[in-house]
Amino acid sequence: MVSVFDKDYKEIIWLIEENFAQKESFSVNSILRLNELRPFNYEVLGALIKRLIRQKKLIIINKGRRFEEHLLTWNSDDIPLKFPTLSRNEFENVEICMTLPPFNIFGLTNFLNNQKIKLNTLLKEFEILFSSARKNIKICSPFIEWNGFEYFRDLLILKATKGIQIEILSREISQRIGNPRNSDMLKIYKSFENEGLADQIKIRNYYFLTEENRLASSIHSKLIVIDGKIAYVGSGEIRKNSFEKNLEIGLILRGEKVKELELIFDSIFSRSEVISFD
Repeated sequence: MVSVFDKDYKEIIWLIEENFAQKESFSVNSILRLNELRPFNYEVLGALIKRLIRQKKLIIINKGRRFEEHLLTWNSDDIPLKFPTLSRNEFENVEICMTLPPFNIFGLTNFLNNQKIKLNTLLKEFEILFSSARKNIKICSPFIEWNGFEYFRDLLILKATKGIQIEILSREISQRIGNPRNSDMLKIYKSFENEGLADQIKIRNYYFLTEENRLASSIHSKLIVIDGKIAYVGSGEIRKNSFEKNLEIGLILRGEKVKELELIFDSIFSRSEVISFD
């Protein structure tokens, strides 16, 4: 029986096939770790690979000691594929990412290891998120700093060269004289402009004052949405301290709720002040 979520299967299979078009063989583990497949549930991917092997669409050319170590190649023959019906929840999952204090001051690293809790660092997870983007990258970082952006500068510029649109929403970045936060945003913008990619980045300011010059509304949320399929929500953002000194915790989300997060981002972004650096 064809799955009611056949489109999810088709997209995953297409992405796997695209990678085999560039490389003759992959281990199961390498497929599971492809950046393009990050938006999908890890367990569902493993089950799908097993089914593709059983249906002879993936061929084992070197059997490993464990399933993840099997070396596979793609069968280009036209084979009709059948899949079981899955609930939508099986295409959704949540992972935790974290930045720990330096030097394991409070023994947290040992505690997590003893509990067998495996986490990606915030820095690593952001890199994986940006690498997986195929259409757009939406960043809500109220206190974004150049020293944090530098970690991803080359990667984001590479994405921009491939036509991926990048949107950054921040606060207190207006062009008043002597505003250091505007200076950081200018550096970020110029890094794209200098590569002829100014059209690929949009920067907006959500920070509004009353007539009495008091705060009326501003953002404080930290959010990244990739292609409307995978998102980060947490305490950390694109700042050096978030990657090196602060104890930060965040969640990586996949599934239908990500589309709602994207709608929220788009709504706020559309109502924010356009920042021009011309």
